[in-house]
Amino acid sequence: MPRGAGGGPPPGGPAPPPPAFPTRAQRRPPSTRTARAGVAWTFGIPETAYHPQRETRPVRRPAPGARRRPAGCAC
Repeated sequence: MPRGAGGGPPPGGPAPPPPAFPTRAQRRPPSTRTARAGVAWTFGIPETAYHPQRETRPVRRPAPGARRRPAGCAC
């Protein structure tokens, strides 16, 4: 099973700060080999029947204070 963040404070020490984006993990059968198969398994359908209408990807945002390039600039 993949490891996740936020397991609790270490023994005898202070609690660590919370992560910016908590990591979540869900158990899957050992036969699951791809992320697509794992998501399909979550919904109780075979991988071949899993056809999402929309897939999202993380949005990459520029760092605070970063300069933006003008459109069409090859610099």
